[in-house]
Amino acid sequence: MIHQHGCECNSYGCQLRRKGITVAASATPSRGKRGKPAEHTNNSWEKGIAGEHRGHGTFMPYLNDKGKPMTIKQGSEQRHKIKDIRTSQRAGTFFKT
Repeated sequence: MIHQHGCECNSYGCQLRRKGITVAASATPSRGKRGKPAEHTNNSWEKGIAGEHRGHGTFMPYLNDKGKPMTIKQGSEQRHKIKDIRTSQRAGTFFKT
């Protein structure tokens, strides 16, 4: 039951209101004030090595321009370039210059 603002009964809520003690709006739960989720900028999957598993069970990493294995993050950022290179290799038209 919600009492009026000037209520003089002996209920606990009315006694607190008379003393000037109220509950802050931030202390009450609400569904509309959810914060955005935290950004995970250092995901562990990005640290893995990008590559492909061949039919006989071996893993072939993708190499960057310096000849080092590419991380998954680099591989996902350059996925279109990698796809074009792999397509030309399968077609037999790839010649590295």
